[in-house]
Amino acid sequence: MVFKPYPCNHFTHAGVDAALRLRAQWLAPADVTAIELGVAKPVLRMIAEPPEAKARPASGYHAAFSGPCTVAAALLGGGLGVSHEDFTDAAARDPAASPWPPWCAASRTSAAARRSRAPSPPSCA
Repeated sequence: MVFKPYPCNHFTHAGVDAALRLRAQWLAPADVTAIELGVAKPVLRMIAEPPEAKARPASGYHAAFSGPCTVAAALLGGGLGVSHEDFTDAAARDPAASPWPPWCAASRTSAAARRSRAPSPPSCA
């Protein structure tokens, strides 16, 4: 039997794990200006594209499939990691209530620009 540790898409779990490790090392979210999350090319379609939709998800369900937002939720969340409260429709619709910081959207835009310029491995910031 396998248990899913986080209430978000399984392709986002490695990013969530990495963010939780950074948080455990006392990384202050205020010190973060951008994040680059490397993923396999087939995964990009699920958690990174289209970039605008992943940076500003239309609903909590969409946020659970967003690489940028799941990593941000893990960095900013409480308790043991991410929870259902991190992926509510209210948080996705209302920027004031959103748990995701401004760098979530800004880093997605810069990652998309980098990906279009260079043939390097794709990334989801």
